[in-house]
Amino acid sequence: MRRKFQGNRYTKTTKVGNNVVSYLIGENVTSTTSSNNAGTPDSASKTKLSNSDDAYYSAEHENGDLGYILVDVSILESIFSDYLCCKLCGEPVTLKELSARNGLANKLIVSCVNCNFSNPLYISKKCKGDLFESDVRILYGMPAIGKGPTPAKLLCGILDLPQPPSGMNKYTGVIGTAEKTAATASMKTAAEEAIQLNDGDKNIPVAFDGTWQKRGHASKTLQSQRQV
Repeated sequence: MRRKFQGNRYTKTTKVGNNVVSYLIGENVTSTTSSNNAGTPDSASKTKLSNSDDAYYSAEHENGDLGYILVDVSILESIFSDYLCCKLCGEPVTLKELSARNGLANKLIVSCVNCNFSNPLYISKKCKGDLFESDVRILYGMPAIGKGPTPAKLLCGILDLPQPPSGMNKYTGVIGTAEKTAATASMKTAAEEAIQLNDGDKNIPVAFDGTWQKRGHASKTLQSQRQV
C-alpha cells in the first residue's frame, strides 16, 4: 500500500467547509492561509514557486504585441481574395505560399489579379541578421521543457507546421545573449530584494555547499567567496 502524501513546505492548506484541502503553491485557491511551518520564514524555493506564474507571462502583450497564433493558410487565402483589394488598381488580390522557407518562417506573396503588383513577405519578424524570431523561440523553448530537435520536428509535423531549422550553432549566440541579459536582471532583482529584507544592510552572509568536492580536484569555493 502506497503512503498517502501529507504535504510539505511547498504546499498550502485551507479549510473548505468541514474539510481541509491541500494544494500546491501557485494554484488558484481563494481565501487561503499557510499553516505549514508556521512562524518560520519562507524558503527561496517557496518564494520562487509562489511567483512562478509571472515567469511564464509574455511581457510583449503589455506593449500591444499580439504574439503568435496558428492560422490555416487556406483560410488566409480566402480572406485576402474575398475582402482585400489592390491599393493601385482596386482589383482583388491573392495570397500564395512560396516554396522558399526559413525554418518556421514561411514566405508568402500578395499579388494582384489585374496589375503587376506583388509583395513577398515572411510571417515572422527577424530578431538579428537573417535569424527569424519564430525559429529562435522554438529552438529555445524545446530545451526549456527538456526536449531536443527530434521532438521539435515531431511537434511541428503533428501541428502541420514547417520543420524547424536544422542548424543550432548560429542561434546559440542570440539565445545566449538573451539568457545572460535575463539572468543578470534576475540576479540584480534578487539582490535588491535580499537587501530590502535585510533592513537595507548589504552585509548579507552567504553559504556555500562544498560537499561535491572530491580529492584530486582544485577547489574554487574560496575563489568564489572572494569574488562575492
